[in-house]
Amino acid sequence: MRIELSDQLQDYINAKVQSGFYSNGAEVIRDALRHMMEADDYAERKRRLLAAVQVGADQLGRGEGREWTPELMQEIDSRAQQKAREGRRPKADVCP
Repeated sequence: MRIELSDQLQDYINAKVQSGFYSNGAEVIRDALRHMMEADDYAERKRRLLAAVQVGADQLGRGEGREWTPELMQEIDSRAQQKAREGRRPKADVCP
């Protein structure tokens, strides 16, 4: 693959190589692409989180929520432990 770069980008890549952090221009490009991929992944996770928050807000708006109490937390924890004993995995949207 051949990529045409502006003089400004070429100078930037050369400066990165001359700094000693990278041994050649290809390493600079690969690292930049890895960072772009991480940023894309972060943006997608953020989008999914905001969508889940909106679902929750909509549910609260319809009166479907429950007030948080220590007893509710215990109930949620007990259900999660039971599902784990049964070998049932949690839904992907509640896992980190």
